Amino acid sequence: MNLFRLTLRASTLSAILLLAACGGDDDNDDDIRVLEDRVDAIETRLGGIDTDTTSISASLDAIDARLAAIESDTTISDELASIADLLNDIEDRLAALENVNAETYQITLVNATANQPLAPTAIILHDDSYYGWQIGSPASAGLENLAESGNPADFIAEADALDSTTSAGIIPPGGSGSVSVSAVWREDLSLTIASMPVNTNDAFTGTTGWNIAQLAPGESTRALLPIYDAGTEANTESIDSVPGPAAGGEGFNAARDDVADYVVRHSGVVTADDGLSTSALDESHRFDQGALHVTVTRME
Repeated sequence: MNLFRLTLRASTLSAILLLAACGGDDDNDDDIRVLEDRVDAIETRLGGIDTDTTSISASLDAIDARLAAIESDTTISDELASIADLLNDIEDRLAALENVNAETYQITLVNATANQPLAPTAIILHDDSYYGWQIGSPASAGLENLAESGNPADFIAEADALDSTTSAGIIPPGGSGSVSVSAVWREDLSLTIASMPVNTNDAFTGTTGWNIAQLAPGESTRALLPIYDAGTEANTESIDSVPGPAAGGEGFNAARDDVADYVVRHSGVVTADDGLSTSALDESHRFDQGALHVTVTRME
């Protein structure tokens, strides 16, 4: 356990003991528990830090001095405010340490389809408590929006992300793009990727819960990501409902009119060339494999 962690534990224990000695009423219990939860969260985050922290020892001395300066005759609200300030300071310093210790992963995306432009791709770095979707379960509201309109913002907002980003603009067939995400390494470090093939009603290509922690610095892993049906919109492929250049339809519609209403592997578009009278698509828009080829590289 490094110097920062030892000093933090001593400081936070002093703070909690000081609160107990000063007394207070039940109205402050919730505030105290919030502070204790923040302490626990900081200690959990410190588990991923393995850096010489002697450069911040002077700041830690200042924190101890502030703790020692808290008088026993001050009110409990003053104690709570003071300790909250101390935790704010520790969290700021911890964030700086995490930035130093963060691992960066470069994500290279290649559109492998014949005629399905891919909307801006959501890239989410997270732990194993999050999954963007599950086969056989209804799509979230954010995933519905992504799969019908191509907009990844709500989908990313739903995630408990360690870091997230989107690719820059539409990726045309055969085109590529590259982005980076960073986080402190952990055994369950995982990746979720999702993008809409825009000449569809509610298809998306991607993966969720892809563990990338095993990658060594400089090492890469690759995958061709499958195409899923979000199950939120009937696959009419009509000019009114497909947002891509083949039709120019509305895209997202909050009404869920697919009778299934759950995520499955996509069976492929049918198209007007196959006899679907409502379809604005032709044979060039078909797919029967993955849409997005991804290379993930842990940077050195």
